[in-house]
Amino acid sequence: MDDVVGLRAVKAAARIPVAAGESWFGPAEVSARTVASGIDVVMLDLQRVGGVTGWRRAANASKQAEVSPHLFPEVSVHLMAAVNRSGLLEYVPWFNDLFVEDVAPRAGRLSTTDRPGLGLTFKPGLA
Repeated sequence: MDDVVGLRAVKAAARIPVAAGESWFGPAEVSARTVASGIDVVMLDLQRVGGVTGWRRAANASKQAEVSPHLFPEVSVHLMAAVNRSGLLEYVPWFNDLFVEDVAPRAGRLSTTDRPGLGLTFKPGLA
């Protein structure tokens, strides 16, 4: 994750888009490493970039790269809707059982709701 020179070499040799960034912290680091590595897709992790606000700032800071979230699809689907360079959404169903709503993809797509906030309700009795 720290080898931006190596990432740039991979990017130069690859015939497919190169993704990285799930272990990068904060908008400044994301911006610097995205530019230095020349990657095509930056994968932002909500936990590492500073939550929703940090994710949005990091997405804006990685100007040339497509943005794809790393994990947390139930939150990330909303963030992707707010970014005009969004790519694929990584879907892992780890937290699906926490919510009353069904957060699984339909026909390969996740959708946002029209409810306030994330539009999710925690199942009763989980605390």
